[in-house]
Amino acid sequence: MPVTHLDNHASYIASWIKILKDDEKALLSAAAKAETAATYLLNTNEQVGADTEDDDSEEPLAIAA
Repeated sequence: MPVTHLDNHASYIASWIKILKDDEKALLSAAAKAETAATYLLNTNEQVGADTEDDDSEEPLAIAA
């Protein structure tokens, strides 16, 4: 694997370090948004599961783009 990808990782981490230094609430804000997204996905999954509970077909669900 080429080592050029390490520059991308370093840049990504450096950008997060800058964000965290500039805004002391950035980590909590990001965590709250991640929790909101996870809750949405879990609720959506439960709704899809409830809608297909009686469906015996084995075809995968289509994912909207």
